[in-house]
Amino acid sequence: MNHQHNHPTTPNLRRRLICGATAALLAEGCTPDLTHVTDEQMYDIRSRVEFGNEYIAPVLLEMAHSGNGECIFGVDGESGADAFERGLELTIKNSNNLLESEEFYTFYDINYGAGAYYNYRLNLFAINTAYLYIPDSDDIQDRQEMEYGIAIEYPLFIHEFSHEYSHHTYSTNQYTESDAYGLGDSSSIYQELIVNDKDFAYLLEYSSDELDKFLRYSVLNFIDGEKAWLETLIESKNDHPEVYECYQQEAIERISTYQTPEGWSSLMVEKKIGLPSFITAYWNVSIDEQIRIYAESGWYEEFIEEGVEEITSEIKREFGSEFVEGRLREMEQYTMQEHIRKSRELDGYNQEMKLK
Repeated sequence: MNHQHNHPTTPNLRRRLICGATAALLAEGCTPDLTHVTDEQMYDIRSRVEFGNEYIAPVLLEMAHSGNGECIFGVDGESGADAFERGLELTIKNSNNLLESEEFYTFYDINYGAGAYYNYRLNLFAINTAYLYIPDSDDIQDRQEMEYGIAIEYPLFIHEFSHEYSHHTYSTNQYTESDAYGLGDSSSIYQELIVNDKDFAYLLEYSSDELDKFLRYSVLNFIDGEKAWLETLIESKNDHPEVYECYQQEAIERISTYQTPEGWSSLMVEKKIGLPSFITAYWNVSIDEQIRIYAESGWYEEFIEEGVEEITSEIKREFGSEFVEGRLREMEQYTMQEHIRKSRELDGYNQEMKLK
């Protein structure tokens, strides 16, 4: 869906936005003028939230049940993956209720320090367009951010949706209004809000943010990247035959790594090793478990498999079907074993990694 955004110039964000619930306390008695979202905006909001509920929330839940430690908890800090699951289910239930009622609004207030808020008494959700814009449903990777500023994403939606059942403590509100939050690094913020305060809304936001970004920017870009690489190789056939000849084997090796959900998942997780990871550092989910969860997530079947078939067919046409199939059979077992070996070698390192 393509449509015009009525979005003013986004101000320079010197500090992190605070939660809408905190902003409401700071601006008590000051109610912004609200405008109900348009039909197109409602469609875009519905698409973004339902996408997250369908593809991110189930994977997040699997990660929670596969991890361990004090940073997995539910509403009011109740410990354990079962408590987290109950809190997540309640949050999704509230999101569905709000989508059904369509009580979504916008307002513009540069002095209101939050990008969005949920009013559980009035059962409405409001987005501050001074800081955030509502992304088009067909712009899942937020390419319009260069023009419109910062998109409101699923992690912020479920943070606010959770406030039907979970509320910030006085300590959390005080901290998120301070410079320690506004200008602090991620690890100090996680220590305060997750480890110390056990704030469920922020736990939902930070844990889902990793999966949300991974899905939208890495997974959904994967096939386009592989097609572009293959296209460049084929185009070199006439002008640079030595390059074409040299990279034939690499082309087959590349596709051999992602012919199955397990192989693709191993490849994707291996690329993430060494990067800051909330799931790894705070939930202690092992690399092997992350590979399994992504392989069983349905992401491969939904977003990758069709593209893999197209790429494989193109390589068979280019290099010869019998030759390619023979090489794929030879590499099938080796590829999976090699990815698993590498992942296990690096698992210990990634577990000890400190977030920056």
